[in-house]
Amino acid sequence: MLVIVVILLLIVAAACIGLSRFVPTRQLGLGAAALFGLSGLLIAALPNALPDLVFPTFQVGAASFEVAGQVAAGQITLVVTLLWGAGLTLAALAMAIAPKVRDFGGIFGWASLATAATLLVQAAPPFSMFTPLAWAVVVMASYAALRSTGTVLEPNGLPRGLALGLLASGLLLGALLGARAALAHGELPAPGLALAILLAVLAITGTAPLGMARDEAVTAPAPLGALIYGLLLPMLGLGYLLRLVDALPNLPTSWALTMVGVGALGSMASAAAAYSERRLHPLLGWVSSAQASLVVVAAGLGGPLAALAGAALLFNLMLATIAAAAAVVDLERNTGSDTFAEAEPGPRLKLSGTLWIGASLAAVGLPPLWGFWGRSWLFEALLDQAAWAIPLLVVGHALLGLALLLPLARFWPAPDPRSRPPMSGLFDPLSGMLALLPLLIFGLAPQLAWQLWLHLLPASAASLPIIPSMQVATLVIGVVIAALVWLFMRLPVVRQVGRDPEEEPVQLAADGLAHSLRPFAWFARTDALFGWLWERMLTASRLLQIVMSVFEQRYYLLGVMVALLTVMLLMAQ
Repeated sequence: MLVIVVILLLIVAAACIGLSRFVPTRQLGLGAAALFGLSGLLIAALPNALPDLVFPTFQVGAASFEVAGQVAAGQITLVVTLLWGAGLTLAALAMAIAPKVRDFGGIFGWASLATAATLLVQAAPPFSMFTPLAWAVVVMASYAALRSTGTVLEPNGLPRGLALGLLASGLLLGALLGARAALAHGELPAPGLALAILLAVLAITGTAPLGMARDEAVTAPAPLGALIYGLLLPMLGLGYLLRLVDALPNLPTSWALTMVGVGALGSMASAAAAYSERRLHPLLGWVSSAQASLVVVAAGLGGPLAALAGAALLFNLMLATIAAAAAVVDLERNTGSDTFAEAEPGPRLKLSGTLWIGASLAAVGLPPLWGFWGRSWLFEALLDQAAWAIPLLVVGHALLGLALLLPLARFWPAPDPRSRPPMSGLFDPLSGMLALLPLLIFGLAPQLAWQLWLHLLPASAASLPIIPSMQVATLVIGVVIAALVWLFMRLPVVRQVGRDPEEEPVQLAADGLAHSLRPFAWFARTDALFGWLWERMLTASRLLQIVMSVFEQRYYLLGVMVALLTVMLLMAQ
């Protein structure tokens, strides 16, 4: 069935691009979203249909470009989540476009092409040369979708997301070519090749310390950005990393410590960077990066608990990002901006505020949502293998919770006579709640996730590692949290007296803490380090130019002397 779904998505891509000038963009987007939903239904209902319909296999020397005709059983749930999540984001994006607008069908066409290439990666073996080629296709198609929106500014140089994505595909291609000989003999590749693969994964997903790869995606409309850095790129990089770790022999301690350390530091740094943001688009990018770092930590750990944690956290990342993006879309529709600090009074958005709280609980990993169980398994695995990383993750989760709490004042502001009533429209909040619904169901009954999906993972445990008393406790805590949220939403707000214009401005505590956290946020994006290295290289080149200028006019004498010495040596022989 995978072949049929990929062909269907390619037809959708061609239709959206070809009919862009003749059909309103909203109709193209809603049609594409409907076909994405149909594709997910086909994969879920008939995953092994038409087994003889497979993709051709090519081989050049020792390099094989192999793609299976169907997705592994343990990957079906993630693939269905990708398709249905992409359908929700494209539908939200289509509804945000005016009904009669045309010439923007390329957004949905390029997004469909990127999704089709991402599906093919899930069916390719971990050591297939097809994977880096598909990475390059997804990166270029995603950037084309971003440029089609008209919201991405023209960069001074090569766009960072595009540059790092293509660099990641090149690194992965070189690493796989170098590692095939060792893997063929049942041995681990050289440490340098393993480091290249890790850097490729971090670059393609925009995970710390390469968070600048998300710069273009976070400037796009929230649904398209969520599709790129919340669905496509995590499935490309993090899904590949989890499958690669399962296929490799036992990882050496140095490799495991490297991944755990990079992931733990990246989670804390991404949370610190999220706390310093004052706009929701880049905030969502950092929240996604913090969750992606947890998946990297799980990939570095061994055992069934780490395998369960990695898959659960990836599933939670995808749906939580979609839900948060839906809340941001509704806020922008009512206020005209995604700024939540120093903004004019806006309407009180009860549904979107509730949706933002639900997405925040999922991102932080609090009960009763599914993110709690993934973090529970992750911390249990860390206690046995790398307890030193737990303080870093705890600090990162605390900062992430504070960063997600601050925008709530924008969704539920204090009453103000200048604020207008909210606009009518329930599509965005309802689509976000649809994304949160599986997280709530699996959080309340994790046995359903086990029967549906988790027991099919290659390195899964023999039984679900959950005791009934712990499940009851999480249910009670979840009810308490829900009750507190309801009381907070119903709590009357007393309007504060406005500050006199002649008074001196006071720095808020949140701004002061954000300024103090800048050294921690530096690790989330190391473009400053790359800039410093470039300046040092330029300085070294200038010094080398000075040294060479002394001899540049005597090159011909040097050549004559070398020629004479060569002739003399030949005559001496």
